[in-house]
Amino acid sequence: MYSAYESDVSGSYQVLVGREIAGSSPVALPLQVADIPPGQYLVFSCTGPLPGAVIDGWRAVWAFFERPDGPQRSYTADFETYLGPERIEIWVATKEG
Repeated sequence: MYSAYESDVSGSYQVLVGREIAGSSPVALPLQVADIPPGQYLVFSCTGPLPGAVIDGWRAVWAFFERPDGPQRSYTADFETYLGPERIEIWVATKEG
């Protein structure tokens, strides 16, 4: 999960590597629980060997949001889901409306 964005694509941000847990299951320190905020997300599908597929996926995300006529990123939280050995989704939060 990418969060705590300083500003935009060029600013600093926080990265948390983890996995989904059921409900509000407790975790032992130093682990922590992070919630993905509700909102509107665009999903970018990536396929191929890692890490190249994810790198190419993020390049596609950046190019997509450079378009002036497209939606705008909200910079709240974005995340990647790994669906299989060579299947990844990048979820990017967008401004509603």
